[in-house]
Amino acid sequence: MSMASEIPTADLIRMAERDGKQCYVPVLHPCQRHKMEFVRYRAGDQLRRNRWGIAQPVLRLQNRLAAPLFDLVMMPLVAFDQSGRRLGMGQGFYDRAFAFRQQAASKPLLLGLAHECQQSAHPLQAQPWDVDMDAVATPLRITRFR
Repeated sequence: MSMASEIPTADLIRMAERDGKQCYVPVLHPCQRHKMEFVRYRAGDQLRRNRWGIAQPVLRLQNRLAAPLFDLVMMPLVAFDQSGRRLGMGQGFYDRAFAFRQQAASKPLLLGLAHECQQSAHPLQAQPWDVDMDAVATPLRITRFR
């Protein structure tokens, strides 16, 4: 679910649904402060604002899916570099959710969604917990890193 200046995702969700795909969006866990769950979302589902002001569907146990089961994950970002490093909003939600990818897991494909101006001219400093992207899509191009 995009917000403010991020690449809009509503059309992507509608196109995926038309193609018979199931879409899941992140929902902040109500009890575990630094954890997010992924919940099935259909265009038009009721949304509520979380503690960061981001619209998200209601967390229901039967609508969740574990992160390793996804084929593709499209992630927002603040900046990215030529190596596929991603700078997020600083809370580490995506790094924690996809930490299993550091153990050579091939799935899911992690695709950053960015504007061209978000590409850093310099390498971003890597932290041990960072999970790199496989590719980034901007309005002008798709760049694969792996």
